[in-house]
Amino acid sequence: MTRATHHVGPLATPRLRALAALPFVLALATYLLLLSLWSDRLPDTLATHFAVGDGGRADGFTGRTAFAVLGVGLLVGLGTGWTVLVRRSALWGAWATAGFIGALLVVLLRANLDATDPAQVASPLTGLALAAAAAAVFALVGLLLASLVPRPRVRVPLAEVAGATVRELDTTAVLRDFGGWGYRVRADRTGVVLHTGEALVVRRGSGREFAVTVPDAATAAALLNTLAERHGRV
Repeated sequence: MTRATHHVGPLATPRLRALAALPFVLALATYLLLLSLWSDRLPDTLATHFAVGDGGRADGFTGRTAFAVLGVGLLVGLGTGWTVLVRRSALWGAWATAGFIGALLVVLLRANLDATDPAQVASPLTGLALAAAAAAVFALVGLLLASLVPRPRVRVPLAEVAGATVRELDTTAVLRDFGGWGYRVRADRTGVVLHTGEALVVRRGSGREFAVTVPDAATAAALLNTLAERHGRV
C-alpha cells in the first residue's frame, strides 16, 4: 500500500526529555551527597573564585549555605532549560553541560575541605581539566544514548487521505488548536507544530486532521491532493 509518510526527527519526545534531565539529576544527587558527607569539613565561607596569577589564590568567597543554594539552582535551572529545549542532535550537549558543571562544583568543594582560612585556598590546576574531562565523558554517553532513542514517526496511509489544505498558524492558533508546541494529540487532530507559519493539514476519511509545519506547504498539499485523486479519494 502506498503511504504518505512524515518522519519527525527533531522532536523532543518524553523519553528524550528524560534522557536530557538524567545527567543533571545525577550531578545534583552527587553534589548534595558530598555536601552532606563533607559538611563537618567545609568552612562557613568557601573560596569560590581564584586569581589567574598569584598561584591561583582565592580572591572571591561565598557562604557555605549560599554556595549550596547557588549550586542547586544552577543545576536545576540548566537542567530545566535543556529538558524543555533539547533535540536529539543536541542531547550530547545536555550531558556535557551537566558533567562540566557537576564536576566543577565537586572540585570547588574538594578544594575547600579542611580549610581554616579560605583566603589561603588555591585553585588546583587540574580542576578545569577534570571538569573538561567529565564533560567529554558525559558528552560521549549523550551521543550513544541519542543513537538508541527511537525516532518518532507519523504514518498516514494514502488511502486514508481525504484531502490536504494549507493553514496559517500563529501563536494563538497553536495554543488554541493544539495546546502548545511539539508533537500534539487532541480529540480531533494530531499535529507536529514546531514554529508559526504555514502548516500542511491532511484531512483523513475519518474526519481527523494531521497538521505539520513545513516550508512550502502549498506544494505539499497540491501533491497530496493529486495523489489522493488518483486513488479515488477526492
